[in-house]
Amino acid sequence: MVPFKVKKAVIDIGTNTFNLLIARADISGIAIIETHKEAVSLGMGGINDNMLADSAIQRAMNAFKAFKTILDVHGISTPRLIATSAVRDAKNAASFVSLISETFNWQVDIISGIEEAKLIYKGVPSVTILGILLL
Repeated sequence: MVPFKVKKAVIDIGTNTFNLLIARADISGIAIIETHKEAVSLGMGGINDNMLADSAIQRAMNAFKAFKTILDVHGISTPRLIATSAVRDAKNAASFVSLISETFNWQVDIISGIEEAKLIYKGVPSVTILGILLL
């Protein structure tokens, strides 16, 4: 009998870099299929005012479009999106999250500072963090 396998994806929406991880999950664990990074600099131009600048939002949307092309090749329509401090602290986070939802029909989970700090403190490599978040 072949074990149940499914492809999943997660996108880490970081302050500087967006990371896409695509993996195959089955009963024996997670096997990474591919990863991609996009330098977005989401915090550039507004982070000191707790805002996401229009230019940063445009760079983010361009990264999501590139990621969507990759996801389409893999037959994945609903990746898990995890946002950290730049989005969490932004006064215009709700409109950014709404734009993502309206454009791609993707939902964004904004993790707490405590959850983010725990992962950083543990020194877990980003690929492992993304793999854990797939579950």
